[in-house]
Amino acid sequence: MKPIILPLLIVSTILGGLLGPEYLSVFIMGWIMTLFVLTVVFDWFDFSHVNYIFVMVMMLVAAIQAVKVVLSFNTITFLFILLATYVTDAAKIFWWSSFWET
Repeated sequence: MKPIILPLLIVSTILGGLLGPEYLSVFIMGWIMTLFVLTVVFDWFDFSHVNYIFVMVMMLVAAIQAVKVVLSFNTITFLFILLATYVTDAAKIFWWSSFWET
């Protein structure tokens, strides 16, 4: 696990716990998906062994969860999900740019 992810995971879990159990489950689901994507980006350098059907199913699950969040929860929860998505995308961009510079 990368050093920056652990503090973000702890903070979002604490905030989710303070807001209530329904928010905590959404935060945990969001971070499970984020950590899955970060594991793919940072640790699986050889993509030949990755089952792309599994990745597609996980992305479909993430999309369904995002729609559920938008339809059933308030703005603050949706903003934290967007933050998790932003962190994931920023990490991917940073990793790919550093990969191509070497």
